[in-house]
Amino acid sequence: MVWPTILLLLVVMPLGAQAAPGGSVFEQVAVKDNAVIWPLDALLEHIARQLADGRDGMRTVLIPVGRSLQRHAAGDAHYFDSPRAVIAITGEPVSATAPLLKDRLYLGHHAVAGMLEVISYHEGSGRFEFFIVDDYRASGTPHLRAGNRGMCLACHQNDAPIFSRPNWDETSANPIIARLLASTGKDYDHLPWRHGVDVPLAIDESTERANLLPVAQRLWAACGDTACRRQLLWRTLKSRLTGLPETAPLTEDPALASLTDTWQRQWPGGFVIPEPDIPNRQPFAATLPWQSVPTDAATLRQLADVAERFDALALRPPRDRWLLDDRQTPARVFHALGQFFSNTDINALTDALAADDNTVTAAALDCRFAQRGARRNVDCRLGETLHLQGREQGDRLIVDRLVIDGRSRPGLVMRATQQGFVAAGATPRLSDGRAIRALRLDPSPPVLALADDLTRLSAAVAAMPLPDKTPLQRRTVLSALFAGLDAEGPAPVEAFAPLATADRGERARDPALAPFYRHCALCHSSTDAFPPGFLRGDDDTVHQRLTDCAPRMLRRLSMWEHPAGSREKTPMPPPASAQASDIQRGDDLTTMRAWLAGRLATRGQRVDTFAHTAYADLPPCAIYPESAHVR
Repeated sequence: MVWPTILLLLVVMPLGAQAAPGGSVFEQVAVKDNAVIWPLDALLEHIARQLADGRDGMRTVLIPVGRSLQRHAAGDAHYFDSPRAVIAITGEPVSATAPLLKDRLYLGHHAVAGMLEVISYHEGSGRFEFFIVDDYRASGTPHLRAGNRGMCLACHQNDAPIFSRPNWDETSANPIIARLLASTGKDYDHLPWRHGVDVPLAIDESTERANLLPVAQRLWAACGDTACRRQLLWRTLKSRLTGLPETAPLTEDPALASLTDTWQRQWPGGFVIPEPDIPNRQPFAATLPWQSVPTDAATLRQLADVAERFDALALRPPRDRWLLDDRQTPARVFHALGQFFSNTDINALTDALAADDNTVTAAALDCRFAQRGARRNVDCRLGETLHLQGREQGDRLIVDRLVIDGRSRPGLVMRATQQGFVAAGATPRLSDGRAIRALRLDPSPPVLALADDLTRLSAAVAAMPLPDKTPLQRRTVLSALFAGLDAEGPAPVEAFAPLATADRGERARDPALAPFYRHCALCHSSTDAFPPGFLRGDDDTVHQRLTDCAPRMLRRLSMWEHPAGSREKTPMPPPASAQASDIQRGDDLTTMRAWLAGRLATRGQRVDTFAHTAYADLPPCAIYPESAHVR
């Protein structure tokens, strides 16, 4: 659908559930007066106002033939008329008091389904929450509800966003996909979908960073006392402010004793880092960019079928295991914790620390100068601690090379002030944490103004309560830090009140249906079109629906006979779900298959009738008219 220009005005539509106080970042920026902002373009514009770079702080791809549950919503012949849009917020906040959306908000929009899928970080719960906005369409009544978390985690096994590995061939960065999208002549809600691989790369990098947020919360929770948490926070902030990795072993830090004890007890084989990436999938693998592509419904139905090796439901091994005594572990731990603070936050902390000049001292530099026309080359040293080389041009000093304690740092631009040349942007620091406030080259002798301002920050951290069993919360931490530095910071996190979880349907009265409810109800007892709700309704209705779905269900259940990696399809229930935990240990799997085979027999069909039929060509599990085909 192409929205008329008049619809780009900010419109709000009522919610079906009250937004939680102190809610997720989506609720903070997308909900106004208990309503979700509509249409999508107006919602994105409103979100952009929270970002330092506006819309440049968003990355968007279109995925017409993907792996989402909603991929079949438009029907087999219309994947390119109504592709799914995936939008990741990757921009810095406008200020330290603004909500931090970077790597914390992801949207999936399908216009035909009238659905907005949301992955949104919630500081109060200390985790990503999964939301659905139903009926998100013209003349609709959007209803915000909590997603079925158990179902979501079957794919999002890392408790966070997932994305494919390069080359992201399902997305609009693929020239074949882009050509087919362009051929429709559609506007796609004014979304900037014409791009190269730099855009999906940015989304991939964002999900990599987001993957560390649950990791950091697990480490934070492993600290059994306030002293441990204060030390984690202090070393995290020091690493972010200095730009240097923390290398001191965790086991040699007495304040972290409760963390290391927990580590040795709970993770002797290493702290598990989950995998946020799913395999790259090329729907048109046999087609070269300049060749014509068949887009008939039958071909697209086959292309939309996802084999096990590409399925997000397939179990993914851990990405890594961090060993407590590994030399790289301290840097990894504090890098993960550092994801809780934006560059904007760190710059604001630096400015707050700079407000007090009582800690500034001067250090004499050994400098050499060489005049080159209107430019003066500068080469200065502070013993073995610092080496700076640059060019003085008018009121600017362009530092091309900066080495601190033998480690090269990024170049920077310094601007002339009454105090000397001052860094524009992030303040560089020595390894001991002292900030380089200014560099004075004239009059001789040259000096470096250094501020030992981290002592104030250390005192502010030491005064924080950081109670047990409370997740690491950016706003609470910054509020306390800025208060300790007599500066303005964000308000602390409010109480967490989750949205009500949708009803999962009735339970069977027929004992023969009990195994199906035990292993399938988590995903298949709701009124959602995808996945199909074949367990919704009374026993007679469920009998009929299970009979309709029997060919596909039997194929999925039979996949448990084959080892992972050699299956046509991912077995059901999904291996990562709680409902799959015991399906192979009891009689339920055999009982369910026998019951379904019996239902087929009532229609004069046998299980082997469909033995050589491709999964995509099996009779559809059509619970709702719009659900012509299911996973």
